[in-house]
Amino acid sequence: MVAVSQSQFPPHSLTSEHIDRNFVNWFPIWDIIFGTAVVPCWRELPSTGVAGISVGSLRQADLLPFAGWRRMISTKLNYGLSGNTPEKSLAPH
Repeated sequence: MVAVSQSQFPPHSLTSEHIDRNFVNWFPIWDIIFGTAVVPCWRELPSTGVAGISVGSLRQADLLPFAGWRRMISTKLNYGLSGNTPEKSLAPH
């Protein structure tokens, strides 16, 4: 009744049948009770990651959050702290 490493892949999987599955870390009984448990086949390793983002190296993976923060800060500086985003500022009034 303790989760094993194989059951930790579905939460990070890009496969549609694994979305919103295996929420608990230690006692999968809760996932079994609520019907969210997925037990991969032996040696099944689904594709994992974030849809739409491709990482080619460990360095790129390490720097990815900083690039996102830079974009967020740049957007705030360019459009002010009023909450106007490029989409909102281009909308007709």
